Amino acid sequence: MVRRSVFVCFLLGMLLILPLVLLAPQPVLAATDAYVTRYLQASEPVALELDAQGDTRLFSAEDLSAGKRLFQQNCLNCHVGGANLPDPTISLSLA
Repeated sequence: MVRRSVFVCFLLGMLLILPLVLLAPQPVLAATDAYVTRYLQASEPVALELDAQGDTRLFSAEDLSAGKRLFQQNCLNCHVGGANLPDPTISLSLA
């Protein structure tokens, strides 16, 4: 009888712990956006100009993908399709 209760406790414990382990939030891997890989061809870090002095910084495909997600979440309403609705005379182009 003791063995049976130990076994039942073990099974109940596993039923509680297993879903917690399987459903626990997993760290999200840095996903690279397919658009960034295909059209920006950012398979290696890309040097982009930061200021008028010519200072540059390297951005990986993951960095560019994260920037794209931020743009989509925060800027897309006013800058849809690369246009600048608040001031159409100013381009969003990096070039």
